Amino acid sequence: MTKLTTVQALRAVAALLVAIYHLFLNEQAGITNNGSEEISALLETTRNGFAGVDMFFVISGFIMVYVTQNTAHGKYASLDFLIARLTRIYPLWWFFCACFLVIIVAGTGQLTPASYNIEAEQTAGFLVRSFLLWPQEKLPYIVVGWTLIHELYFYAIFAGFMLAPRAWLPVLAGVWCVVLCIGATAGLSTDRVATGILSLAFHPLTLEFIFGVVIGLLVTKGIRTLALPAFVIGTTVFVGGLLFFTHDMVEISLNWSRVVLFGIPSAFILYGLVSLELEKGWSAPSQLVYLGDASYALYLGHVVIYLVATKAFEVLAAIFTQLGMPAWLVAAFSLGHSGPVDNLLFGVFGFSGALICAGLTFSCLEKGSLSWLSGKRRALMQRVRMDD
Repeated sequence: MTKLTTVQALRAVAALLVAIYHLFLNEQAGITNNGSEEISALLETTRNGFAGVDMFFVISGFIMVYVTQNTAHGKYASLDFLIARLTRIYPLWWFFCACFLVIIVAGTGQLTPASYNIEAEQTAGFLVRSFLLWPQEKLPYIVVGWTLIHELYFYAIFAGFMLAPRAWLPVLAGVWCVVLCIGATAGLSTDRVATGILSLAFHPLTLEFIFGVVIGLLVTKGIRTLALPAFVIGTTVFVGGLLFFTHDMVEISLNWSRVVLFGIPSAFILYGLVSLELEKGWSAPSQLVYLGDASYALYLGHVVIYLVATKAFEVLAAIFTQLGMPAWLVAAFSLGHSGPVDNLLFGVFGFSGALICAGLTFSCLEKGSLSWLSGKRRALMQRVRMDD
């Protein structure tokens, strides 16, 4: 199976959008916690960075179709696919949740941050559901985990589709799309993020996975015309949405706005780039491809790194004050202080720390563990086939 460099580059872009979006949200939280009324200079500009999630969902739908195009459907293929996806999602999720837990306990003596407002008697259930990525009223322990819940739902449905012949996939995806739209418009999923099985099953953002499935079917069937116009149109709308969209512009819910303004353009971008790579030999820069490989680590790890950066700034400012260090040095680590130095330092340390963490995690942990788990999965499937 040919590795598509443009897909990896888009994964990098999606992860960067989310990481930058959260960077300035965390900076603003630090500024507010210090009692300042300052507004982060780039908070407004990056307010729609959540669109990286929409791009991720479309990419996921595409990849599932692309990587299984030569797989004979059936119960073994379905089981193998599901195990492969579970071993892709959970180990790194558990690793960063464990890191987050250690940091929170070390810093507060509690299992959850005070801002989560989790009652003591609810903590165990909250943590179990978070680690299992099961829908609940609260966001998961690491907040971006809500998107993984949607990913797992899509994987479960796609694994079910793999029980049927491959030729049925377009029909099954179409039926799923129709049922989902009926349920969503009937009000069966009105939450911004899924809080239960029903709201998850009919959540509008699932359409973005289906968009990816459609693109995957087109590309694998050799339908790759109008690639450049698709890429240009998709990029224009997507970037325009990033820069100018505000929720009060539309009457529909934010979830449907995301599907229209970011999900559909992401599908156009993906179709255009993949088609141009396969037909015209386009390729993405190696740096973006590597970051795409490490995008899952970046997606999960940046939340932990930003928490560490915020706490580090608080501690350093307090230490420098106690030591009687120059006022300019104290100010440099006091978010909300007048001038841009504290903002620049936080941005540089936080963002570079997230990138370094992602690279190290991917190279030293994720890549090796995925290879080991893949070998174990193949051996398991071989035993299952022999025992059947």
